[in-house]
Amino acid sequence: SHIAHIEDYLAGKIQGVTNLSNEVIDQTLRGLDHKVVLVIDYSNGADGIAASSPIRDFSQIRGKKVAYEKGTLEEYFLLYALEQYRLSTRDIVSVNLDPVASAQTLEEGKVDVAVTYEPFLSRAVEKIGGNLIYTSADAPGLITDLLTFSASFVETWPESVFAVVRAYFKAIDFWKKRPDEVNGILAKQFETTKEVVARQLKGVTVLDLEANRTALTFSVGTESLYGNLRRVGEFVLRQQGKERGALDTDRLIDKSFIKRLAKEREIP
Repeated sequence: SHIAHIEDYLAGKIQGVTNLSNEVIDQTLRGLDHKVVLVIDYSNGADGIAASSPIRDFSQIRGKKVAYEKGTLEEYFLLYALEQYRLSTRDIVSVNLDPVASAQTLEEGKVDVAVTYEPFLSRAVEKIGGNLIYTSADAPGLITDLLTFSASFVETWPESVFAVVRAYFKAIDFWKKRPDEVNGILAKQFETTKEVVARQLKGVTVLDLEANRTALTFSVGTESLYGNLRRVGEFVLRQQGKERGALDTDRLIDKSFIKRLAKEREIP
């Protein structure tokens, strides 16, 4: 499971992992020295908060039973949404369930709200004639998938890291040229259909090499990973009751591999 991988990563048994922006911050605060080498994708609607039909707006969540998994992305996402509406977990009745069980419990009418992801998100809304009251499209760039390596591995084995980065973008290019074929490969891997894969991919923005070059600059808006990590870092620090200056998120980014690959491909 993802949680087991992260524990192995923290223990030094794994040198590189696909990671979530909030987890990268949390792992750093737990003492891990590591680097982000590329941006995989931004969630753009694939993660969300579903509610039973009477609840049409997020502000109506107050006093309701909300299913989400504590200590995971779902809790982080919910906390962020609550903060936007000047609410907190004290204003809701929390029910600790994983994302699949959360959606199922909403369908069974045992809770009013569920924090989950696709395909369970759309399925639950459809099944109960409910409402999507908040999705990752309402918080651009908040949920970002990143590739990270331990700093010592990056320092000792830079050629290995670069080989992974190069191979990764070869795969992305292949997917962009032949999406149907690649969706078929993914469908086989995840025991589903390529139509379902294509639909799920619509909920994320996958970044190619060009988009990574933009993300790894100090550009304005959600495209900049520097801006993203600063915002996520401030939020995580607030949640943990730590000083705002307790973390320099800019230092978590190593853009040398993206720069080198762009140069190799002669991208100006």
